[in-house]
This record gives sequence, structure tokens and C-alpha cells, in this order.
Amino acid sequence: MTTTRIYRAHLISYPAEACVLHPAERFPEWLHTVSAHWPDGEPVDESQTLATLWGDWKPKGWQPPKDRPDWTFWWPSTDRIYRSRSSAQARVDLLESFGAKAVLVESDLNWRTTKDANTERRNRRAADRIAKHEAAIANIKKEIAG
Repeated sequence: MTTTRIYRAHLISYPAEACVLHPAERFPEWLHTVSAHWPDGEPVDESQTLATLWGDWKPKGWQPPKDRPDWTFWWPSTDRIYRSRSSAQARVDLLESFGAKAVLVESDLNWRTTKDANTERRNRRAADRIAKHEAAIANIKKEIAG
């Protein structure tokens, strides 16, 4: 039917100074985790360390609005999907202005009827099953020949 491109900001990492690094076994699974790097740029081994965001951290120079002096800093959301590349890039730029690392990612959408999509998925599953059986047959032929 139609193809549309969509965009979003993909967060790679928060600044190291915005994170607290802890041994992972000390925290429950539900705790908000982030991808982080040590201050020297070395990636954090996520199997051994859990990074959490400092609750009171704020970027250098950030001030709450004058009419809301009690506001604390919140990281901009990266959940939003944009139809405009420039709007998504503005979100990447905003995240990076606060010290995070982010990239612009895009995806092409192929809009089709649900019936066509279901047919496509069914055909793909059948092709996968056929390939699996053909591989098994090839292995049996090797055993017989060898």
C-alpha cells in the first residue's frame, strides 16, 4: 500500500557522572537500569554492575523554570516516534546537550492490510519450516554417504 519512514532518538548512554554504579546482585530486577560507561570511557560490564540514575543529578547550567523553582531535572523521553527527521534530531540534540550519547534511528514502514500481513507471516513460517526440513534431509544424506 504505502511506505512511510519514521524516526526516533535512541539513547546510547547517560553521562557517567549522572549514574551510580553498584554490584548487580544487591538490587532487585525491577530497578531502572541504564547503559553506562566508566569515566575513562570503558563500558560497564552489565553482568557485574548495575547503573542507576542519581535522583538529584542535573546537567551543568540547568535551572528549573522561574515559576517552578521546586522542579527537579528529568531526562527527556526517548519513547516518542516522529514522522519528521528534524523533530527526532532535535530530541537527540537535547539529550546530547545534557551530556548523554544518543543517535537518530529510522525505520521504513510498509503499510498493508492485516490479511496481507498475515499471509506474508504464514508464508515466511512455512518457508522456515521447509528450510529446516531440507537441512535435516541434507544431514541424513551426508550420514548415508559418509
